[in-house]
Formats: sequence, structure tokens, C-alpha cells
Amino acid sequence: MLTLLPQGSMQAMPAPGGDKLAHALAFCGLILPTAILRPHRLGVVMLQAFIFGIIIEIVQPLMGRSSDIVDSLANGVGLVMGATIGLVAKAVLNRVGHPRHGG
Repeated sequence: MLTLLPQGSMQAMPAPGGDKLAHALAFCGLILPTAILRPHRLGVVMLQAFIFGIIIEIVQPLMGRSSDIVDSLANGVGLVMGATIGLVAKAVLNRVGHPRHGG
């Protein structure tokens, strides 16, 4: 969990929205390699990752944790962010690797 330490305090306080940010960043990192290395598989892998996140939320109450649909939405946001960053990075790398010849 993302935490903030107030000045003069030794106790950690949860950062507002920190849990959702953690979900988004985790799923962003999960999809990023696929977007760069296997963009033709991106749609299928994103769907699989999103379903995986939903299954995690469904199973959590069995482990004594709470389930939250907003966590699944944060996962989806992270997937879109990671896919976008990865595709842009791939396009930039391709452009740098194959510069246009002026003429």
C-alpha cells in the first residue's frame, strides 16, 4: 500500500487513492512488455489480464479480504496506460531504428 509519513510522525498513513494507484501501476507494468514486444497479441493479453483482475477480486473474500469493483476499474486503467505507453515507445524505437532518408 502507498503511504505518506506526516512530519514528526513515525506511523504510516494511507495515501488517498494509493490502493487504486497501486492497482493501476501494477497492471500498467503487467501489459507494458506485451505492448512493446508483441503488439499483435495486445488485445488478447489485455482481455486476459482484465479477466484475471476480476477473478482476483471475486476470490479475495475467500481469503479474508474485501472485494472492490473499483479495483478492477483501476486495473483496466492501468492496462490502457501500459498499452499506450508501450505502443508509443515501440513507435519511437522503430522510428529511431529506421530514420527516414530525405530526398
